Amino acid sequence: MKNVIGTGSALDRLKRIIPASVQPKF
Repeated sequence: MKNVIGTGSALDRLKRIIPASVQPKF
């Protein structure tokens, strides 16, 4: 579960930095 949470926070950071149009679909 810790890995899932860590990945989620990483994705959140990417979402904040990268525009929605450029975001790859996970």
